[in-house]
Amino acid sequence: MAAILIIVSGAILIGIEKLNLKKFHKNLNKEIILAISSAILLGLDIFFLNFVVDELPWETVAVSTALLTAVFIIVFSFLRDKKRTISALRHLPKNKIGIAAGVTLTVGAVGFFVGSELSGSAIIPGVIASASVLVTSLLSRIFDKEKLIITKRIGAVFVVAGVILLNINL
Repeated sequence: MAAILIIVSGAILIGIEKLNLKKFHKNLNKEIILAISSAILLGLDIFFLNFVVDELPWETVAVSTALLTAVFIIVFSFLRDKKRTISALRHLPKNKIGIAAGVTLTVGAVGFFVGSELSGSAIIPGVIASASVLVTSLLSRIFDKEKLIITKRIGAVFVVAGVILLNINL
């Protein structure tokens, strides 16, 4: 349990930015509400997925998740802005970076589901997947020259330490 808390704490520290702290102190805006909602829903998803991985093969879970996600995104996008969604769908084949991101996300999801099936739990792969903010932060530093403030550095250490502790406790 301590390892999981260390990883989550590290992920939160990596996500902290001075700009976000100013926004948070100013008002609880839409971005923060969406991020918190996303974290809560993803946590609930992984919790409930834990029961499913015992009953169904990972392929069934992965395909059904992908299909439901695609349908939800298309319906939500159409309800939000029909014209923009149609334009985005037309330009989809030309979006090489978007396609690469989709392939990367899919490979990561397959790894998550395989890891869930092999470990018999979605909790452990879910917690380790929270270390993805570490990869994002490092890539931002390399390609965008984003400065890694001290809280992000401490968060990175927490994430790595938590993943190591989690693996030691297995």
